[in-house]
Amino acid sequence: MASPESASWRTLKIRAMAGPMVEVLEIKNELSEVGRANDALRELWVRCALPEEFEMPVTLCPEEVLSNVIRHGCRPGQQCDIHVRYTVFERGIEVEVSDDARAFDPSVASAARSNCAARAAQSRRTGRVPGSKNDGRGAL
Repeated sequence: MASPESASWRTLKIRAMAGPMVEVLEIKNELSEVGRANDALRELWVRCALPEEFEMPVTLCPEEVLSNVIRHGCRPGQQCDIHVRYTVFERGIEVEVSDDARAFDPSVASAARSNCAARAAQSRRTGRVPGSKNDGRGAL
């Protein structure tokens, strides 16, 4: 065990006593903001000397969430309140994404997916795409 006089012991003690490091980003309703959030996480990762092997999986999670919020939750031109909060603890990191965009409704998504699957199956059977000009209901 390190003695209280050693530099490494003092560094650990200071870090433990400082409490968690928190950074909050305000994100605009633009896909380019996903890259900015990734850059901020990368800078924090390096500054806090977090383990490299966890950087990619931790980065992918908020990247996917932000992308979905911006592409599906916020309407074009709508001002959405999106925040990413990074909290670095002595033994880990927590990433939280909050927003006021439209909520995801899985029942609507399932219905849309079922409709797409049915149209694809019909297209494979008939060689025609339902609802398109070549669906057999009109001239090409």
